[in-house]
Amino acid sequence: MGYHSLRVDVHLGLAAIGLLSSTTLQSQSLPSGGLLIAEELSQPVGVVELGGGGVLVADRIERTVYLLDPGTRTRRSLATDGRGPREVAAPASLWRLPDGGAAVVDFGNARVMYVGRGGAVDSTVSYAGRVALPQAVDGQNNLVAVQVLRPGEAGFGASRIPLLRLAPGARIGSVIDTLHLPNPVTPNQRRRAFEPADAWTLFPDGAIAIVRAQPFRVDWMFADGRRSQGRTITHSAVPITAADREAWIGRESAPEVVYNASGARRELPRQPVDPRTVDFPTSLPPFEDRHALPGPNGQVWIRLSANADAATHDYIAVDRTGEVVLRLRVPAGRRLASISERFFYVYDTDADEMVTITRIPRG
Repeated sequence: MGYHSLRVDVHLGLAAIGLLSSTTLQSQSLPSGGLLIAEELSQPVGVVELGGGGVLVADRIERTVYLLDPGTRTRRSLATDGRGPREVAAPASLWRLPDGGAAVVDFGNARVMYVGRGGAVDSTVSYAGRVALPQAVDGQNNLVAVQVLRPGEAGFGASRIPLLRLAPGARIGSVIDTLHLPNPVTPNQRRRAFEPADAWTLFPDGAIAIVRAQPFRVDWMFADGRRSQGRTITHSAVPITAADREAWIGRESAPEVVYNASGARRELPRQPVDPRTVDFPTSLPPFEDRHALPGPNGQVWIRLSANADAATHDYIAVDRTGEVVLRLRVPAGRRLASISERFFYVYDTDADEMVTITRIPRG
């Protein structure tokens, strides 16, 4: 049995982008080996190492939250499909909290499920009636959401999209900043491939990292209202190849996979893309798929772009001063799911598109 991955999960064959070296930059390759802690997952949307030693995983398609025990290599279902107080209908994301617990954003039930550091469900809190669909939650129970505009609403189709923070119980959020999320269709209906787009992620202390695509840098928005603009990250442009163009056209011509509020999956057929209607740039964006991960020590991890047929790809870790402090090279076909103080958690996808999770000591 197999399922199509969301677009964020494509482009797994990558290579390194050259970065300007600094005295603090460490470079390493992902260590081999590790402990296989989960198999045959359909579409995990997050991995969190709990303070008590367990590992929490949420699977969108299976509509289940699993608690993994790395010591025994076993897993049990912590929350399964349903509308009850200890159930989930469409888990969408998973976030670590300052106390070592985690929060699961459940689109299907319009609520957040809180899990303690020992792996027990503590509570669920509804966010029904909010004007934005939350994507993340921090340790102060603030929700973070990208504002979604419908056709006909003011601002629909704009390339600058508000990022909102909603205090507990608030129906309307305050604008944190805006994200550059360009419309891939030009006014004359031509397609634009590999459009640079911003990424963001949330940390347990409420800090938000916004990874800017143009220029490439990391800006920080802190819970107390402070802001910090990072320095430009110097990188070498990666020229687009025939393999990149072919891969992009293949993805854009494949059926689009969508999920409704209950987590039900549908494939929407699309017309094959005519390459003559596509504008390709000369080089790839600086980083992949709007992809950023929160790491320990307040560092954000970013997956860099590289050619579709490359044997490896690189991640970089950027600290809160905007400095690149670490570069990690990962074999093609693997991607980081989560990073803790001691471990890398790595996704591998097989030919049937089933996912395994391996825990690898950081060394």
